[in-house]
This record gives sequence, structure tokens and C-alpha cells, in this order.
Amino acid sequence: TWYADFDVEAIRASNYREITGGLVTIRINANAVWENTRLENSPEPIFYRFEQKLFFLTLLLLIFSAPIVAIALYYIVLTSGMVVDKQRNEIAILKSRGVSTLQIIGIYVLEGSVIGGVATAAGPWLGALLAQVIGKTFTFLVFTNRDPLPIQINGEHFIWAGGAALLAILATLLPAVSAARHSIVTYKQEVSRGTRRPWFQRYFVDVIVVAAAIYGYVTLRQRDKLMTIGEGGELFSDPLIVIIPITFMFALALLFLRFFPLLVASMARVGNRFWGVSMHLGLRQIAREPQQFTRLIFLLVLTLGIGSFSASMAATLDRNFDDRVLHSVGSEANFLEIGDWDEEAEVWSFLPTERHLEVPQILQVARLWKNEDAGFRRPGESHRVPVTAYGVDPIDFAQTVWWRDDYSPESLNGLMNQLARDERALIASRDTFSDGLNMNLGDPLRVMFGSQTLEFYIAGWTHLFPTHYPEEGPLVIVNLDYVERHLGQTPWSVLAHIDSQVHALELRETLLFKRFKPLDARDSRAEIASARDDATRVGIFGILSIGFLIAAVLTIMGFLMYSYMSFRRRMQQLGILRAMGLSVRQLVGIYAFENGFLVVLGVVLGTGLGVLTGNLFIPFLQLSVDQFGDTPPFRIVTAWSEVAKIYVLFGVVVAIAFPISAWLLSKIRINEAVKFGEEQG
Repeated sequence: TWYADFDVEAIRASNYREITGGLVTIRINANAVWENTRLENSPEPIFYRFEQKLFFLTLLLLIFSAPIVAIALYYIVLTSGMVVDKQRNEIAILKSRGVSTLQIIGIYVLEGSVIGGVATAAGPWLGALLAQVIGKTFTFLVFTNRDPLPIQINGEHFIWAGGAALLAILATLLPAVSAARHSIVTYKQEVSRGTRRPWFQRYFVDVIVVAAAIYGYVTLRQRDKLMTIGEGGELFSDPLIVIIPITFMFALALLFLRFFPLLVASMARVGNRFWGVSMHLGLRQIAREPQQFTRLIFLLVLTLGIGSFSASMAATLDRNFDDRVLHSVGSEANFLEIGDWDEEAEVWSFLPTERHLEVPQILQVARLWKNEDAGFRRPGESHRVPVTAYGVDPIDFAQTVWWRDDYSPESLNGLMNQLARDERALIASRDTFSDGLNMNLGDPLRVMFGSQTLEFYIAGWTHLFPTHYPEEGPLVIVNLDYVERHLGQTPWSVLAHIDSQVHALELRETLLFKRFKPLDARDSRAEIASARDDATRVGIFGILSIGFLIAAVLTIMGFLMYSYMSFRRRMQQLGILRAMGLSVRQLVGIYAFENGFLVVLGVVLGTGLGVLTGNLFIPFLQLSVDQFGDTPPFRIVTAWSEVAKIYVLFGVVVAIAFPISAWLLSKIRINEAVKFGEEQG
């Protein structure tokens, strides 16, 4: 026997494939030198599991980072559009004096290249800091003190940063290209009244994107998953399907912009007689120049939608991670116990289960007996169908087991009452016995335990049962006392509620001193805490937390920039209204109504869009690297508390911005405002 010791610290995600290939080479060459040589212990299985987890983690991070990239690019388009709008008069003058379109675009390319170069140089280092924040994520928006990740900046990071900077530069050029096509004459004609629809509405791009999103959703419904598994266990995923959730939000937000001017114009006409001056003029202004306001609406809808979706996704995943552990364990603690085997009498003997309560840290116990060799015969057929039988003490079980109300159409107490009232009552899996065999409540059912057959009748239905997985086949739940009187006692598991300050493994040692024989012990709370350090979970909650914070920050920054640029752009109009006799209070009312209307509309639509997207697409994101990843199914959790944080933060910003705007409006001088407006065009 030969032993080889390798430097574990030298293994990286960048070289594990080379190491795997080297192990294969060792195995082949060693067998060629000396026949029947085999590799007893190898890290290859570890690398294989890592490959699977890496696939899922990469896929999920791509799904959750796509909205962040999209909203960041749109924010760049929005802010650059505001800057270009401020400079459009100058651009039009340059164009009229002979400067070509390419020269004007070249100015913005040069500016973008300088800023992009700085961003490319600094981006990877800032990205490493964000990666460290992600690595310290405990759960959504909750961080803990973990050891820093071993991140090494290399040339590949700068290539990706350069690609991101190039995308940002292209995003800034979109409004610049549009502005560079106008001379001073065509520009004045355009700003006099914006009658043309945006290009994406003229060419029905929004309708096409909506159709693509609907097609993607239908495709997901048919697949039921974002990934598929090949016959050899290979994992496949369509990269286009991955971005369907963000495409869906983007599509609906774009489609709303098509009807936004009609909505505002209708409100203005309906309230023509009873709206106040401020509200009436505000609605007329929004309806007259909708393109000036749709930018903010689109930003609010998209960022609030992404924020709500991210928060709901995180809350759903957090709940699902915990539920998976609790379903597997069955309660706070699970002790797999045996008793004493009498070889002569061939019977088991056990200490009374109630004696577990002599341990002060054990608060409640219940037996859970499992028989995987049971079977039944379908009505009219002779062959035996295997079934997993679970035996319980109904009252104790109902007080101890972890249960979800979607596991059965009836409550847990109702099911256990059926078993307690009649020991021949049986709870059966609905999918098999009702949907598959067309059996009804009250129908008799004979269950075979080895050579013995016991008579039961179906008293209730269940879809799922703690510790059982659909992949294991159908199940029945019976009264354990009734089974033991006919079959005798055999080993069982003990579910328990335990003190939160103690681990189940510690209690296992205590139970050994009490003459119990627990072979194994599982603690659901400890497993949940341990699972929070899993790389997949840390990465998912980290990227969701970062995405949520970025969405919140960009929303606030976009609103503040829009408010400032909108105020400067409309100084001439406000000055003319002031000269026509409107009071400062009415001017403040117009400005406050316009911004308040847009904010409320964007927040309501964005939140609704995020919640809708979450309910439609989150069930497809139930990905796992183990065979039981679908149990229990996702329960969609809308994280209203997290969304409310954005509302509070946004409310604080608005509460600060509006008084400042009101103060600036009160300081407007008519002649300066009109002169400034002429200079700005």
C-alpha cells in the first residue's frame, strides 16, 4: 500500500479539474505498471459533488444578478439621458455650426472612456469587497463575522470589468446619439411639444418583449424547472430561460409606459371640473410631455419590482431551507433507538418512552415507527404493491411533530383524532390511493406486514408526511399500539421537543446513562444553523441582499437626480406661471403633486409587479443538488417587512427633498428664471 499526501490548501476552483485529470492519469498509469492496482481513497467524489454544486450556484447567481445588471444599466441610461437633456441646446447649436454627428458622439465616447477606464481599474477591487460582504451573509440582510474569502484578483477580473465598462459606455451613448441627430431648428420643434412616441413603442418592441416573456413562462410551465437532468445525470439549462423573470418584469413595465399617457390624460379630463389648480396643471403637464416623466416611473417600477422580488425570493428560500431540514428530521430532535433483543424468545423489549421526560432538557416526546417492507393489494388484483407504513401514538405525535398545513387537506389534529378514535383507522397518501386507485374515505384496506395481514379502513388523506419523500413510494399512517398488539414491538424513532440551549447529541449521551439505546441523534436547529454556512446558501442570500440594497440605493439616487434636473429644466415654465399670477404655494403644489403622483404610482406598480413575478417564477427556482430537493415544495413568502424598509427609506428621502424644492421655488425670480430657460432651450 502506497500513501500520497497532497497540499489541500493548493486546491482552488480554478484548478480542481486539472487535479481530477491528474488523479485519472495516476490510476491509469499505476495499473499499467502493476496490474490490479487500484486507488482506494481519492478526492474525486468530492470534486464531483463540487462540480454539481458549482453548476447550481452559478446558475442561481446568474438568475439573481441579472436584475442587478439590468437596473444598473438602466440607471446609467436614465442619468446620462438627464445630463444629455441638459446639454441638448448646446449639442443642437454645435450641430447647426457644422459639427458632425460622429464628432458629437466622439465627445461622449471620450468622456465615457476616461470614466470607464477609472472604473475598470477600481472595479475588481470594489468587487472583491462586495464578494467579502456576500461571504459574510448569514441570511437575507443579516451578516455575520466569518473568515474572509481567499479572493485573488487576476487578469480575468479586469477583462470582465472592462466588459462592464463597455456596456456602461454604450448605455450612455443611447441618449447622446438621439440628441446628436438634431439641429437647433429640429430641436426647438421637438421640445415645443413631444408628440412622437418613443422608438420602442413605434416599433412595438414592448409588445415583442411581452410576447417573449409569456413564451418563456409557458416554456417554464412545461418544463417545470429551470434545469433538466440527462440520462447519465448530466445537468442542462437553457441560458435564455434563466433571464425570464427579469424579462417578465421589464416587459410589463415597458407595456405600462404605452398606456401611461392615456391614463394620465383620462384622469385630467375626468377631473377637469373638480381638480384643484395644482393637480389639474400637474396632470396636464404629465400628459403633455409623458417622456419626461416615464423615465422616473420606469426606474421606480423596475427597482421596486426587483427589490420586492429579491426580498420575496430570499424569504421563500430561507423558509424552504428550514422546512427541508425540519421535514427530514421530523421535529426539533430525532433519536433512532433500539431496545434489547431476546434471542430465545425472539422479541424486542424497550424502556417506556415516557422515561425520556426524566431528562429535564427533553420537553415532549413521541414515537415514530417505520416499516418499509409493508404492502397492499389493489382491488381486484393479486400482486403485492409495496408501501411504507408509519406507526404513531396519535396524541403525543400531534404535540411533537413538525407539520405544515399544506401536507394534508385536513388539519394534523383532525387526522390524529381519526387514529385515536378507531385503532383500525388509516391515513393514506392521496396521490396513490384516491387519485390513482379511485378509493374513497371509508374504503377497507388490507396492509401486509410480512406474513401477517391487518385490516384497516381509510379515514383520511395526506399529501406529504415528515421524514417521508415521494420518491420512496406511497405511504400509510396507522395507530402504533394496534400494530404492536399483532406484530410485537420493533425499533422506532423518538421525536422530541428539547431545550434550545442543548444539542441532541449531548442528550444522546445522557440517554445512554438512562439505559436507553439511541443509535443516532439529529438536531434540526443545529442542522439549520450549520446549513447557513453552505456556500450555495451564502451565495444566494448574499447576492439577493446586495441586489436589494443596490435597487434601493439606485431608486433613491435616481429620484434625487430626477428631482434636481426636472427643477432646473422647468425653471422657465415655473417662472412664467409665477408671472401669470400663481402663488408660490400653488407652484409648490404643482411640483409636489407631480413628484408625489409619480412616486406613489411607481411604488404601487413596482411592488405589485415584484410580488406577481415572485408568485409566478419562484416555484421554478427550487433547485437542489440532492434527489429530494423538491420536498417540501416551495411556499411563497412575500417579504413585506423588507419591502417596507425601502418604503421607509424612500419616505425619508422624499420628506427631505420636498421641503428643499419648496424653498427653492419660493426663491425663484421671474426674470432670472425666464432668462435661464432661454439659455437652456
